[in-house]
This record gives sequence, structure tokens and C-alpha cells, in this order.
Amino acid sequence: MTLINGRNTLLVYLDEAGDTHFGNSGTKYFFYTGLVLTGDGFPLHKALLECRYATLATQGRFSNSHESNDYFHATEDSLETRENVFRVLKAHSDDVRVYATVLEKKAFALDHQTPEKLFEAADKTLLSEHVSAEVHKASYEHISVMLDSIPVQKKRKSIIGTLKRTLAATLDGSGITFTVLPMASKSDLALQAVDYYSWAIYRSWESNDPSQLARLGKDSARITQAALPSKDKTTSPAIQKEEQRSSYRRGGTFSLTS
Repeated sequence: MTLINGRNTLLVYLDEAGDTHFGNSGTKYFFYTGLVLTGDGFPLHKALLECRYATLATQGRFSNSHESNDYFHATEDSLETRENVFRVLKAHSDDVRVYATVLEKKAFALDHQTPEKLFEAADKTLLSEHVSAEVHKASYEHISVMLDSIPVQKKRKSIIGTLKRTLAATLDGSGITFTVLPMASKSDLALQAVDYYSWAIYRSWESNDPSQLARLGKDSARITQAALPSKDKTTSPAIQKEEQRSSYRRGGTFSLTS
């Protein structure tokens, strides 16, 4: 639990992966990952800061494609940099809890195939279920939700609005306040950490490559493939069982609870 301005505060960091296109050129899945800090004193931040300077001291740079060496970014980082970051994340797995929602886009009805509906479905699972469970584990008074800044104003307004509505509904009557804070991911090491988890989960599901997620540990993330209504508003038991088997094949754990 983190004490900020005299209030017990739950810190949540969000990252998305995949795209919001529903055509054949889009990704099969859309991913929404949340990292929750469980300890006090920001040990993960301190370890990643040390990792940053150690990496620069030995390699001179994080990646050939970075504009500058001021942040970690899994997609662009070199193999050596990734190895260093994965080592830190695995060592500090007790300082965080990671949740991820996986949405199969073809499961959306035609009138729901919009970016707004994607985020609504992702927020419902990630925030209403998992973050709500975190709130009940301790006496939190405030929730701060951080996410990478969104450059397009229209998209930013829609995503932030959906987040706020979901949090307001989830916390209604609890007396717990919240803030939603978009910021450049390079400004917070925990946003860079959730980017790594998000990338590993993306690789596991979208590219059928569970090796990156395995580097973080068997139970490093609680991954939920969100149950969505099909066009006839039902999901058969056979499809549900196949989704669960598919989850185990790709890595991580399939769980609807914390």
C-alpha cells in the first residue's frame, strides 16, 4: 500500500496492445494490461532505474531505433536490454500484480465493432473485476490510474471518458476517489514495466510465442479472455472450453478472479 498525500492510494498502470481495426489487416486480438503496485517505497521503480544506468554503462544505448536513451520500450529494445529488464521484472514479481484482458475482435457483433466498444469491454473486465478486487484487499482511499498519453484528441477524449465512467460505476458508494492521469510512458518506469508485460502477452497470443511471457514466470500475469456476446448473444460451452485450452497453450493463467 502506498501513502500519498496522507491517503492510502492504489497505483494502477495501463497499457494496450494490438490495434483497434476490425478488418483483415488488423490484429486478431486486442489486449489491455494493468499493473498494480502492491508494496510501498517504489522498489520496482528503483530497480528499473538502476537497470537503466547499468544498461547504458555496458551497452551505451537501449536500442538502435530509440530517438534517445531515456526509456525502455519492449518493441524496440535490443535483446540485451530486454534480458536486463525481464530479469528485474521477474525479481520484483512480488511487488506487483498484473492483470490482462484479451479480446478476440471477431467475437464483436457488427454494430459493436468500434474502438469505443473495444475499450468499454476491456475496462469492464480489467477495472470492474480485477481492480475492484484489489480495492477490497486493503483499505484504499484513492486510486490513481496512469496510462500512456494519447496523441489524437478525439481518441483521447473517448478513452479517458470510458475509463472514468467505468471507475465511477465500480467505486460508486465506496467513498473511494480516483484520478486518471495520461502521461508519456517515458516519464514513469512502471508504465515502461507494464509495456513489457503487455508486449510479452501480445507475443504469446498474437504470435503464438509464449517464450517471452515464460521469462517473467509461470504465474506472472492473470490473463482473462473476456467473454463477449456473439451475434446471437450466446457463447457455446464448446467455444468456452476451447478458449480456456487456448489460453493455457499460449502461457499465463486463465482466471476470472484475483
